[in-house]
Amino acid sequence: MFGLKKRRLYSVTPTSETMTGSGPTRYLLEDGRLYLAHDPRIAFEVFSNLVRSGRNGLLISRVFPEDVRKDYGLKTTPIRWLADEAGQDSIPPRDLLGISLTVKDFISKAMKPVVMLHGIEYLTTYNGFNPIIRLIQGFSESVATKRGIIILPVIPDALSKQDEALLVSETTPLPMPAESR
Repeated sequence: MFGLKKRRLYSVTPTSETMTGSGPTRYLLEDGRLYLAHDPRIAFEVFSNLVRSGRNGLLISRVFPEDVRKDYGLKTTPIRWLADEAGQDSIPPRDLLGISLTVKDFISKAMKPVVMLHGIEYLTTYNGFNPIIRLIQGFSESVATKRGIIILPVIPDALSKQDEALLVSETTPLPMPAESR
């Protein structure tokens, strides 16, 4: 069958980062929601702050995992690289079923799960937007039931107005840091 891969679930064992002495999280996010961020740098900061505050995290990203670890101080958080490059920690961009199964499996096993899916634009170039919005919609029930958080960074103007509107309708805007209010 076209596009069928032998391996669909990229199993991830939830782990926690060592909590830092920075106190409570700077970002006040509600559990059970999908958050849309229009600044990927802020999204990475929010995600890393949440996992360093005790949440189990999973990052699926277009950025090479070792670069993310270096830039954001992540040591134990599982990172999966969205890339055609074969590797133990990579997920091909056309394997939406694999992404879905991996995220849902992680959410079901993790304590206070937080997932960041970085690379919506990249996934759209391979799959079109409709399969991507269905993927995101499929995460809603899992994240609500398990009271997790999903962060979806998207570069402004990377999607059509219609696609952006659909994405906005399925998500909550990522709030600013607590001390910025």
